[in-house]
Amino acid sequence: NLSISEKEVTVAYDFFNESDEDISTLVAFPLPDLEFDGDWNYVVRSADPVNWIGFTVMVDGHEVKPQVQARAMRFGIDVTEVLQRYGIPVTMLSGPESLIAMDDRLSALPPEAKAELLRYGVVDWTSSWGANNVPLPTYHWTSQITFYWFQTFPAGKTLHVEHPYKPVPGYSSVTAEGIEEAYLQREFCIDKDLSKAIVSKLKTEQDEIMSGVNLRYVVVTAGNWLGPIGKFSMTIDKGSPETMLATCWKGLKQTGQQTMGFDQEYFQPEDDVNIILIKPFDRNE
Repeated sequence: NLSISEKEVTVAYDFFNESDEDISTLVAFPLPDLEFDGDWNYVVRSADPVNWIGFTVMVDGHEVKPQVQARAMRFGIDVTEVLQRYGIPVTMLSGPESLIAMDDRLSALPPEAKAELLRYGVVDWTSSWGANNVPLPTYHWTSQITFYWFQTFPAGKTLHVEHPYKPVPGYSSVTAEGIEEAYLQREFCIDKDLSKAIVSKLKTEQDEIMSGVNLRYVVVTAGNWLGPIGKFSMTIDKGSPETMLATCWKGLKQTGQQTMGFDQEYFQPEDDVNIILIKPFDRNE
């Protein structure tokens, strides 16, 4: 059972060990990649530099403490150590004040340090400029985060596993011109009817601009289990009946004023969940 919203993701599994022996194995839960050189902005404010999403694991009602692997990738190469050398967090998810402090600290690095970061392609000072035409650091890498733990599945029994967490949505601006961009069409299969509805709504909004919220969930890892998922149920909460949703995921149906659902037995996922919520800007955020 999977529930997705902008504020929380919850997932609950029932694992049945059909063998006559206990099975102890590594369980890994990968988060969607965070691309700091992509089309989305990510903002998370958390006091915990490691488990910034509040990820918890409950097994048959008992909490299990997961470990976390955080890696930074650039051009398919692991550049985690390069970032760590200069105290750059892999996630860059620490709030605007900390990010400003990070910008200042990196801008003060000696030329040889800047040259190394530039050589690896993870930071450059040629893409953006601040006050008085001072160059600002721009970040270029993909964060790959995986929570993992070791789990024993008792022979001939069902184990109930739950883990809620706060997602890391990607945010972007949506305009009438932008809605026709190839990447939006490709990633979310926006058809002509939805495109017309979005453009019509944009005309009623201040500055004719709306907010695009990208929510993703990695579901294809279920292919590592023994056979298809016996029963798969997903609910997506848009947060408001007026919010528009686009996705290439097939089979979603309206289940409430602001919810969409998908249910299937013996389900073998072939794609991850990737949706965009299009709604008016909250100018108080």
